[in-house]
Amino acid sequence: MATVISERRMTVKVVDSKPSICTDTDSLHDLISMLDIALNESPDDPDLLVVRASAHILLNNSDQANHDLNHALQINPKHIEAFNMLQYAGEWNHLLFLPPWSSQSNLIHPVLAENANQGEVLQSVRHSLQTALIILFTVTKHDWPDSPTRYRWEAVCNRTPFGPIGAHYILLERNGQTHRQECLILSPQIESPAPHSSPPALLTRLSSAKTCFIILADQQGEVLHNLRYDLPMTLRSTLKKISHQLLKAIGTNSSENQKAANWHMEHFDMNQLSL
Repeated sequence: MATVISERRMTVKVVDSKPSICTDTDSLHDLISMLDIALNESPDDPDLLVVRASAHILLNNSDQANHDLNHALQINPKHIEAFNMLQYAGEWNHLLFLPPWSSQSNLIHPVLAENANQGEVLQSVRHSLQTALIILFTVTKHDWPDSPTRYRWEAVCNRTPFGPIGAHYILLERNGQTHRQECLILSPQIESPAPHSSPPALLTRLSSAKTCFIILADQQGEVLHNLRYDLPMTLRSTLKKISHQLLKAIGTNSSENQKAANWHMEHFDMNQLSL
């Protein structure tokens, strides 16, 4: 029920290049009531505590929010959302600011579409009150009339002579043939953050991701194939390395980032990746 409230009675938009939530106090109180019931049954669930804290923040109930966040960190000291919400307060766009997504979603959320138009293929979404990742490809129904029979997401953390990069590849099987897509090169953020400002959200959330959705959609935003991919431990380990290396290298010169990306593409053969 809490998931339904968060999806149907809260609208996430982009206003002045920043995410914004359109909702009302009744919806937030209803969400908290549903979370209270869930936490009575699972009092030590850090994800539920973080979502309740997010709702309290939107109601300006900072004491209740901090109590839930501290409790979540006592249970899981490495909880990414709880740590950043406490550390950076309003600077960190918490879970409710993320566009919702599920295996039943059939239209691209406007926030995802706007980010994709700016070249962001890999994004964070809210799935069942947890953070998940989404990889969005624009295709045609003519090219992909049927769902891939097999699929896989692979990531590579490469410490090149010019600095670290993260490369992401999607493998899709159709008619017995494997199609490989190089979907993204992640590089360190060029600008060094101001003191006390929050780190890049996507890079930070990479380290805790457990689920990804590979989405094939047409240009009108209709989802043709919605492929859920639960990340194997090897991939989760690689994503943690990418997150750690790129966050540590924040402030790298843009020309060095480009050299690192070019070096990787020249020296890595994605044909070695297989299903």
